[in-house]
Amino acid sequence: MTRASTLAVLLVFSSCALSQAADAPELFRRLHGLTSAESASELPPLGWWYGFRNSHQNRGVSAVAVRDFEGTRGRKPWAVATRGLIWGTPVVDAEGLAYVGSADKRFYCVDPAGSVKWSYTLPDAGDSLVDSAATLTPNGLVVVPGGDGNLHALERATGRLVWRFAAHHAGDHEGGVVVNSFEGNATLGPDGNLYAGSDNGHFYSVDLQGRERWSFKTGMMIWSAAAFDPAGKWLAFGSLDRRVYVLECATGRLIASYKCGGDVKASPAIDDAGRIYVGCSDFSFRCLELGKDFWGRPSLREIWSFPTGGEIYSSAALAGDRLVFGSHDGYLYCLSKQGKLVWKYGVYTRINASPLVSRDGVVFAGAKNGKLYALDIASGKRLWSFKTAPGAKKVNLDSSPALGPDGRVFVGSYDGNLYGVPVEFARQNPQDARCDLRPGDDSPDFDSGVPADGATVRYVDAAGNYQANVPGALGPEAMLSFRLVAREKGVLVPNGALAATGLSVSVEPPTPVDAVVSSDSYYLNVTPRTFWKPGVRYRMTVRGRWFRRRNPFIDLLKWWSLPPVEATVSFTVTDDAGQFPEAAPGESLKYSIRGMYMSQPEILDVLVPAAVEGQAFITSVIARNAERRSLGMLVLPAFPRPEGVVLRPAPDKVFAVNGSNLGESVRLEGSFRMAAMGGDIPFEPIRFFGRLTDDGLADGRLHATAPVLGIKGNGSSNTGLSWSAIDDMSDSWMRLQAVGTLEGDRLASVPAAVTIAGVRWLDGTRLETTIRAADPLAGEHLITAACVDPAAGAIVRFSAAKLGPLSEGATATLVFTGLDRRAAARAPLVYHLDGEPLRLESR
Repeated sequence: MTRASTLAVLLVFSSCALSQAADAPELFRRLHGLTSAESASELPPLGWWYGFRNSHQNRGVSAVAVRDFEGTRGRKPWAVATRGLIWGTPVVDAEGLAYVGSADKRFYCVDPAGSVKWSYTLPDAGDSLVDSAATLTPNGLVVVPGGDGNLHALERATGRLVWRFAAHHAGDHEGGVVVNSFEGNATLGPDGNLYAGSDNGHFYSVDLQGRERWSFKTGMMIWSAAAFDPAGKWLAFGSLDRRVYVLECATGRLIASYKCGGDVKASPAIDDAGRIYVGCSDFSFRCLELGKDFWGRPSLREIWSFPTGGEIYSSAALAGDRLVFGSHDGYLYCLSKQGKLVWKYGVYTRINASPLVSRDGVVFAGAKNGKLYALDIASGKRLWSFKTAPGAKKVNLDSSPALGPDGRVFVGSYDGNLYGVPVEFARQNPQDARCDLRPGDDSPDFDSGVPADGATVRYVDAAGNYQANVPGALGPEAMLSFRLVAREKGVLVPNGALAATGLSVSVEPPTPVDAVVSSDSYYLNVTPRTFWKPGVRYRMTVRGRWFRRRNPFIDLLKWWSLPPVEATVSFTVTDDAGQFPEAAPGESLKYSIRGMYMSQPEILDVLVPAAVEGQAFITSVIARNAERRSLGMLVLPAFPRPEGVVLRPAPDKVFAVNGSNLGESVRLEGSFRMAAMGGDIPFEPIRFFGRLTDDGLADGRLHATAPVLGIKGNGSSNTGLSWSAIDDMSDSWMRLQAVGTLEGDRLASVPAAVTIAGVRWLDGTRLETTIRAADPLAGEHLITAACVDPAAGAIVRFSAAKLGPLSEGATATLVFTGLDRRAAARAPLVYHLDGEPLRLESR
């Protein structure tokens, strides 16, 4: 059957038939002109995209020819919503069903029409998630790498758990905190066994019954998926310890390793000759070959390397003689297998996703800007792009795309949606604002009005959109964020950055402000030290210098000779500050906080998106002085769940924030240790800005500072991080300046089921407290004792402990530490259970 006759047949069939999962294999046969006999060799044995890179050699090539679908009519994109970001690559089985995990702890099976067939929830009570690609197996399973440290083997037809394998090693890697999360994508080897790397630094081989065959210890977390040589004798993968390892498949014995200049997050691809192609955090893409050293021992040697302008997280697709991968410098690169540049395509934003190549040479890749791109592999020209979520705050397409048999691209987003985009939709709907058919680089338009050799700053809203002017009226607490926009010889400079040294920000009418440049030097954030005055029109002038980010030491030394940047921005503050919410006597003023997203510096989108997504809180106002417009809040840890936030009974994670309000606008400050990267980030201070309303937290922003050398994670310290990552995280004083957004809802006050039956100081810092259960208290809870200064409207000291369960009438005695008996004489003690005030029994 010719392509023309195939398209004629398709025009007769309705678009409904194309969306039926059961028809997908038959559709593929019709579309590509195959007989039933021919299809035995053409149809994939496991699925259309059965694992992370869809081949034992990680080549990222699909059997589907997408240009054949150009005559298909009437299909539209769909989105399946989850309650957490999607990072992992979807996999697609032989019936066209897609399988993908989410940060909401669930793993989903979705049919080609966009309906959820089943979902599986990780059974642990922690903040684990599914952020890696699963793999399909020949015995009807889908094996899911979980953030709970288990491989979960599920029955594909039902989602029923068949077996679990635990990453059991307790030994640490380079002295760091052990995290057993499976962040390395699970792969199926040519020998029919499973292979997966863990954050505990071990690489595991497991059979299809969940029995461990062997494990191999590296020096750091493993995010890379294994690729196998064509003969199936050895495999290769990368580690965050900066090495590419080659192991014997049968035994796990080390054959050779190669040390790169930075950590290896990407997965290697292997060609028919056994050459290994992989990108690295040192900005270089390499070709390695397994051979012999001078003494005849196996060794990996570099054949060639290709420099890019940014870290390479993206795993390369290998299609014939072409290698295609993305970089943090905002380009998709196409190289020959000899390491020569064929073309590069600019998207002007980071690319973490790994591209796929269709059978007929169309490259699909997503980017941080939320766009799915389709490029011609021969020329590098854009065929089309599709913007998945206009206006959303988190739109990253770090999930690598997968291609179904009916020509629908599946891709996950940070906005929590799995998208199914028909390959013909954009070309048939050029009027749709989400679609772009321009063949050239995706050059943004926010540099309009900037001289050919000049620079300015553009306002960036909470959704990350550039604005020529500050739109609407801002709240009195508002943080204003700006991004440098620079041009040289009429071309936008993608790595242009602001020099913090010598930067000045002045405001009229005169207003004291804090001006903070993000750690990667791309953003400027300005906040008032008190509040902007309601109803006032302000004029802000920014003066400084800018540079191309290359080497931080050279950048710092040359700051006085850098080109200038000057910009003036005007904005208006709303004339209505609103009213601060009030709680009835004996009730609490509580809010849930979730949806935290750290957008600055941009490297946090790579290192901690899952950790941030897993953060949630329950906040309670326990101190207030209305006349002074001051308040203090206790912040309790919680887990984000589809039904809301659920208290996490972890006393060591409780912290306090104090601040002030103007109407419903608030500014609050405290200190907080965020669990991330196998350790924690000690934010001190962490500042919150937003509006507390009767409904919830509105316009929530945060700014947090941490010493980069104090970050524990990925090993004994941040020395496990690549220099490029440290550079991206640090300002000139080696501090992390993080900026983000958050949201929340007001919570109903629920009377506490316990009372305080007795209090006794054991010494100057320890307080013994007896609690009595007036009603049965099920589960575990957090009880806090705090010294509150009513005159200052602030929390002076606090301590937290775990309580429960208790039967009706039962008592429990707790000892709170870290308090101050002298302070308690001036600042009375108040108790709360899960943020609800407790009554002291009369004596």
